[in-house]
Order: sequence, then C-alpha cells, then structure tokens
Amino acid sequence: MMKRVIEKAKKGSQPYLQAHSYLGRIYGQSGQRKKAIDHFRMACAAQQSADCMKGLAQAYFDDGQIDHCIATLAQVLMIQKDDPDVFGTLAVALMQKGDYGKAYPLLEEGLKYAKDSRSASRFYQNMGHILIQTQKFDLAKNNFQMGLSRDWSNLDCYFGLAMASIGLQDPLGAKRALEDVLRIDPQNKKATEMLRQVEKILPQSAPIKIHLEGGSGQATFSIKSKK
Repeated sequence: MMKRVIEKAKKGSQPYLQAHSYLGRIYGQSGQRKKAIDHFRMACAAQQSADCMKGLAQAYFDDGQIDHCIATLAQVLMIQKDDPDVFGTLAVALMQKGDYGKAYPLLEEGLKYAKDSRSASRFYQNMGHILIQTQKFDLAKNNFQMGLSRDWSNLDCYFGLAMASIGLQDPLGAKRALEDVLRIDPQNKKATEMLRQVEKILPQSAPIKIHLEGGSGQATFSIKSKK
C-alpha cells in the first residue's frame, strides 16, 4: 500500500495533496520526523490548506523546530481562527521558548473553542503552569482547580496544584494533591518522590522555595533554610 501512495505522490495528480499528507502522518507516527516534514512541505507547496499546515507545524514541533512551528501556526490562525488545537499547540510552543506573555492570551482564547471538558482542562493546566512560572501561585491554584473540575483524572493538574500549594507555603495542600495522584495512579514515581519531600517539610518551620525550570512550565521545590 505504501508503494501505491508514494507513486501517487510522485505523479502530481489530483490525489497528490492527500498522498503527501498521508505519508507525512505515517512518517510522523513512526518517528521519522525529517521525512514527515518533507512530505508535509510538498503537500503544502501543492495546495496550502489549514489541515496541511497544521500537519507541518506538528511535524516541526515534534522535531524540535519550535520557531518554524510557531511561524506555521501563525499562518494557520490567519485562515482558521476557531481551532482550539492550533491555539493550544502554538501556546505550548511559545512556552517552550519561555514566552509566557504571548502564550497566556492564546490559551485564554483557545479555551473559548474547547470542544470537550478534557480539552478545557488542558487549557487550564497550561495557564496554571504559566502562572507558576510568574509566581502568581494563588491564580495558578485557581486554574488547576478549574482544570480538575473539567477533568478529575488530569494528573498534571494535581501536580500543578501541589506546586502552587508549595508556592503558597501550604505543604498540607500539596500533600493532599499528591495523595490524590496516588489514588488514581498508585505506582506514580514522581508523585511518590514529591510526597516524600513534602512529608519531610511538614514538621519543619523553614520556608519553602520554588525552583523554576522554565520551558514547559514545570517546576520543582526545595527547602530554604532560615538565616
């Protein structure tokens, strides 16, 4: 079947666009990112469409070519202004670059078009991570709670809630959030390790310091000794 699709792609006939887009998806799913990019580029060169450009942007993102991903999705938004996936992917790409100021309003806009509760939960999740990076822990906590109200099984929101609680000097709140993770996924190593650290903090009076790592918005915490 693959040979037939490749032959169609070479002929430049009517199925040209579909053939190259199909090959782009197949190569992307199999981890052959450069080939995926090449085929999506050929498809888009033949006929620019929102679907083709979204495929190309995703291939760029998967290959770590964040600037190309951002530029391509910016073009998509000019012709398709109501796709939550475009807003979400563009925002995450900007978060990878640490450009939270541009990412946050894109998440707010994309949330308006979220098609289901799980999609909405992911938007709140990413907004929460940005707020942690900017040390607005109370607002971050609210966003993670909103995310969990949309999808109670979103583990990333529980982790974010734990981090926001630590930022608010509330280790008991962090403990509850991590225990919720382990109720859903008892073998979760990250939650187990974080809970171990939080339980070490509980009997101490030392203030807790968040260590921000940037990028995706993830963070870790450490105990800061009193001077």
